[in-house]
Amino acid sequence: MLEDAIRRKIENLVARRAGLTRDLRANTDVARCQSWIAEALNVIEMAIPIENAYRRRIVQIAEGGNALNVKVGSIGERLRAFVPDIDAGLIAGFGNRIRAETFDDFLDHAEAYRQEGEHQAAGVLAGVVF
Repeated sequence: MLEDAIRRKIENLVARRAGLTRDLRANTDVARCQSWIAEALNVIEMAIPIENAYRRRIVQIAEGGNALNVKVGSIGERLRAFVPDIDAGLIAGFGNRIRAETFDDFLDHAEAYRQEGEHQAAGVLAGVVF
């Protein structure tokens, strides 16, 4: 489930994208598109803290050589599709993966403490994980 602030930001970005690419001849429109892309990259990194097809593709589009209107349109469509996929459970386990990595780090620390003879500290850390 997406955090409400992230969901609202994604919905805001999707709603704003149509008005961005009308006239890219003006420098202000170019700057607005570039800022929109930066906002999209920021929110997708917050929403998906680990490697994922959505995140990977949005970054590729942003860094690619396409025109700004193509970038904004492509990223906007991926953002639009992202929220329903989360809600449908098709993109799951981010929190679980992050927690698993954190617990794995605790186990590594516990093992290091055990090897140094700090059995009490090792036991506490291992106990927290399990």
